Amino acid sequence: TSGHIESLTLGVAGFGGQTKFWESSVESQAYFPIDDEHKYVFNPSFSAAMIRPYSKSSIPLWRRYSLGGIGSMRGFDSVGISLRDPTTKEAVGAENQIRASANLFFPMPFMTGTSGIRWLVFADAGTVWGSVSTTVGNQAINVSEPFSLSRVRYAAGFGLEWISPIGPVGLSWAFPIKTVQGDLQRTFEFLLGGSF
Repeated sequence: TSGHIESLTLGVAGFGGQTKFWESSVESQAYFPIDDEHKYVFNPSFSAAMIRPYSKSSIPLWRRYSLGGIGSMRGFDSVGISLRDPTTKEAVGAENQIRASANLFFPMPFMTGTSGIRWLVFADAGTVWGSVSTTVGNQAINVSEPFSLSRVRYAAGFGLEWISPIGPVGLSWAFPIKTVQGDLQRTFEFLLGGSF
């Protein structure tokens, strides 16, 4: 119900390997109780990341950025926001991403004595951008997309969370507000796992 965490990371891959890239990210998340009993809690978060190749290498597809899903961009599928192959429309990822989120947690009406169960309403925003030059099979793919505020996606929704003995268990219903052609949407999601 209260506290904050900030992180700055820098990683380098490729010493002794064929794929060489470096990555940097910054993240901030906080919980602010609104009332004296900590039943109403505001939870904003922000993250940004970038990844770049070096030594004439390339970034593997599985390491490039896409957004979507709980912990990323609710209302979109797991690779719902991504640069896409112009021919196949498959996600090819991006070099940069930025994301912001705001949650408001509050107790269930008539169930104030039920430990660990709470509702939330939320809003998410985020986008990815950059350029990708790679080969899939025999096909060369070159995709470039500059940063643009007009391509920032937005979504809002509500959910139910239970802080169980094995970690958070949650249900989320999200509704995209701003989309871009090619985005993949997902309204309902189930969460089982850890979080700050």
